[in-house]
Amino acid sequence: MLISHEYQFIFIKTRKTAGTSIEISLSRFLGPWDVITPISPEDELTRIERGIVPRNYINSVHPVGTVSHWDEKAIRSMQSKVNMVRQFYNHCPATEIRKSVGERIWNSYYKFCFERNPWERVVSEYYYVLSKNPQWQGLVSLESYIRERRFSLNHQLYMEDGEPVVDRICRFESLQEDLTDVCQRLNIPYDGWLPRAKSGLKKASAGQKDVLTADLVDIIAQACQPEIELLGYSARNAA
Repeated sequence: MLISHEYQFIFIKTRKTAGTSIEISLSRFLGPWDVITPISPEDELTRIERGIVPRNYINSVHPVGTVSHWDEKAIRSMQSKVNMVRQFYNHCPATEIRKSVGERIWNSYYKFCFERNPWERVVSEYYYVLSKNPQWQGLVSLESYIRERRFSLNHQLYMEDGEPVVDRICRFESLQEDLTDVCQRLNIPYDGWLPRAKSGLKKASAGQKDVLTADLVDIIAQACQPEIELLGYSARNAA
């Protein structure tokens, strides 16, 4: 996720929607006081080549113990100890971001995220998880992954009490067009560059229409009903 104070935006990172590519690209325009959360080491290399590193996602706090009587000695002891607390993280939900930044920033900054056809996203996520867990090979099928509901739910990241709390939900299917439009709105000098982060993990021939049975389509539809209703996605439209 990203928070820019200069351009006054909050980017909420959903799963399997090119979020890492968007983060790497937009990180180029963030300043020293902005929030950049860590990504995977292999993708972090792409940023560090451009002199960009994660920053301002950890908050330092003084732990307050149970002291029966506060005096100068107790205060000095408290001040000498510092705990580092992770304030923001990769797929940080909107509800947590709002608590951390406060109502003034939350209400005045432009908040956006990306969403994707859930049937296509779940298939993509399965192959990604499989690549990260080679011990699953031959043991966890796409069918069991879906039937056991191991897949993530994006709507929980940008919705609260059944309603979206962001200003715009962009679409993965029109990624460049929507991202360019957002950047123009915010006066970000976006040049169209997006690295191919986490690409090549899904089998090229494994479109969701080839692998999902009617039962699996229904399971995803039930779990992802909020974004389907909100954005009008259909299993027929998945690539």
